[in-house]
Amino acid sequence: MICLILFILNVTDGHVVIKHPAPRYDQFDELKQYPCGSNNQYNAFSMGGTTDLIPGVQEFTFRETINHNGAPYRIAISFKNDDNFDDHVLLDNIPHNDQGSTKLNGKLHRVTVDVPDVDCVSINCSVQIVQVMTDKFDGICQPSDLANSCGNKFFVYFSCANVNINGTQNADSIDPFYRSYKGYTTARGWTTEVGDWNESNDGYWTLVNASGMPSPSSTGTIPSPSSTGTISPPPSTGTSLTFTASSIYISILVLMAFF
Repeated sequence: MICLILFILNVTDGHVVIKHPAPRYDQFDELKQYPCGSNNQYNAFSMGGTTDLIPGVQEFTFRETINHNGAPYRIAISFKNDDNFDDHVLLDNIPHNDQGSTKLNGKLHRVTVDVPDVDCVSINCSVQIVQVMTDKFDGICQPSDLANSCGNKFFVYFSCANVNINGTQNADSIDPFYRSYKGYTTARGWTTEVGDWNESNDGYWTLVNASGMPSPSSTGTIPSPSSTGTISPPPSTGTSLTFTASSIYISILVLMAFF
C-alpha cells in the first residue's frame, strides 16, 4: 500500500504552474520541456481552455509546488503559436519567495503585468511562465540557454496558458518588448534572486516592493483575475486522467480500508 500511495503522490510532483490565466495543464508534473511541457504533449493549443483578457495592467497568478530558494521566474507572451516568447517579455527577474510553505495546493503568488493592446482573438496567443532552478547549478543561465533548459531538463520548468486578447493592434505590428522587475532594458542571465514578499489575507503572496512592476495608475484599476475574462472549455480530445488533492486523499482513504 505504501508503494502505491507514493506512486500517486509522485505523479503530482512539479514546481511552478501558472494559475491565471488558466493553464493548459493544471497538474504538477510533465512541465520540463521548452516551451510549455514534456514530450511536446502540452506544446499545443488544443490542450486546456482559453482565457479572455483585456489589454492593460492586471494581475497574473501562479503557484510554486516545490520550494526552490532563490529560483526566479519570467512571464512572457507569444503571438501566433509558441514561437516568440523571448520577443515579448511581460515581466522578467521576478524574485523568488523563500518564505511560506508549498504544502497542499502550493505557494500562491500574485504579480502585476501590462498586457499589450493586441488583437489576439483570431490567432493563437499564449502566456508562458518559466522558473529557473538556480539552486541546482553554479554560474549563470543565459536566455539563449532557455530552450535547452539551461543544460539539464531539471533546471527549468515551463507552464503555458492559452489567451484571447480583445486589443486593436495587429500582432505583426507589435515590436519586441522587454520588461524586468529589476529595471533591466535587455535580458540578462539568471542567477539567485530573492524578493521580499508579503502574504495577503486571501493566501496569495505579493511583492512588498512593487516599483519594478507596471503601475495601475497609467491604465486605471487592476482587474482581478475573476473579472479579466472568462475561460472557454478546450475542444474534446478524448478521456484524460488527472489527479487533484481531493482525489488523492479519497484514494488513500479507500486504499487504507483494504489494508
